[in-house]
Amino acid sequence: CITCNENLVAVHMTDAYGDGWNGNVLTIYTDSLTIESGSYAFAELCLNDGSYTVSCGGGSWASEVSWVMYDAAGDTLLAGGAPYEGFLQLGETNDVLGCTDADALNYDENATVDDGSCYFAGDSCNIAIQAVAGTNDASGENQFFTYTTTMDGILTISSQNETGDALWDTFLAVYTDDCGTDVANNDDCCGYFGPSTVEIPMVAGTTYQLLWLDWYNPGPYPFTIVEGPAPTNPENLTAEAGLESVFLEWDGVIPASNRSAAIVQERRLTIEDTNERNLAKMREVKGDEPTEVHIFGVVHPDYASSSRSTDVIIECDGGDWQSEVSWDILNEAGEIIVSGGAP
Repeated sequence: CITCNENLVAVHMTDAYGDGWNGNVLTIYTDSLTIESGSYAFAELCLNDGSYTVSCGGGSWASEVSWVMYDAAGDTLLAGGAPYEGFLQLGETNDVLGCTDADALNYDENATVDDGSCYFAGDSCNIAIQAVAGTNDASGENQFFTYTTTMDGILTISSQNETGDALWDTFLAVYTDDCGTDVANNDDCCGYFGPSTVEIPMVAGTTYQLLWLDWYNPGPYPFTIVEGPAPTNPENLTAEAGLESVFLEWDGVIPASNRSAAIVQERRLTIEDTNERNLAKMREVKGDEPTEVHIFGVVHPDYASSSRSTDVIIECDGGDWQSEVSWDILNEAGEIIVSGGAP
């Protein structure tokens, strides 16, 4: 223990996997702490009264990181993981923590130190931004909007532009009941990794919540809301000439009594396929994964080493995105004898 006449802060750092913090750093004002290797590290700081910024992050495998700070009496001062942004306040101080951004909904005019607690319109469902028919602007961050329909018919919400070649890559989810009921969602509407479009039957006076998700870093972009009547005639008629014949194809009109059920069924299929589609998409658009892969094979105890007369070497390696790989080997009874991943 160090000798400290001010505020003694004991910092206990833990790594769940036991291989260090993989580049993550806990910073308390100007002091930087980490676990270079292993599962645990300890540090003591002597800090004057005041408010200190605290952050943790900057590396990979952040989910393995945890830490806790205690005072000299053993009481918890602060605890967290990675990523983390916050403040540590010690002893007697005139600092008042709060939101100092005048544009925030929770702006505190008495606050002298911004504690990162500011929130803004659109940050959550209950403070959604009021959208309008026509063009609206999205920030590119996770952002909620709300819209109330004025007629019966079809509601179309889209981030596609007029020329059909928008470059921003978006994801849209639509809800009702204050985000309690999932109505529809769409990732890529138009045959390429890009904008999103949802068409749903609407009843006048229904309030929808729209959530634009920052899954692919789209940056700011516009989106449109259009109300229109439900179709009463077949649409998208095409004709292809044949030998003394013509082949016709069109989209039929869904009867009003069946329209809602038909669109709900389509939405359910989309939700069930969302994870698989997003995984395939991210394989093409995301950057390199961390080179350290935390995957290991486990031998079933009933088939432990030396329990058979023949040893077999199992190797799984040689490709990319190894954290996505898993496998099982079963015996003739269907029991798992070995499982693992890559490498």
